[in-house]
Amino acid sequence: FGLFTSLFSLSMQLLLYLLGATESAINIFVVVYNLIILIPWLSVYTRRAHDCNMSGWWLALPLILIFFLAILLFMFVIYDT
Repeated sequence: FGLFTSLFSLSMQLLLYLLGATESAINIFVVVYNLIILIPWLSVYTRRAHDCNMSGWWLALPLILIFFLAILLFMFVIYDT
C-alpha cells in the first residue's frame, strides 16, 4: 500500500511538472492527495499493528508528540516577543 501510494504520488508530480504546472500547483496536489489518502493509510497500518499484537493507538503517538511540540514552539514564539 505504501509503495503504491508513493509511486502514484511521485508519478503524478512528475506528470504535472512535465505538463508545465507551477510549483504551487504541485504543492496543492500533494497536500490534497495526502489528505485523501490519510484515512486509508491509518486503517491499513492499524490492521498491520493488530497483526503484530499491538494496539492501533501506537500510530497516534508520533502525531501527539508533533502536536505538543507545535504547541511548545508556538508558546516560545509568542512569549519571546
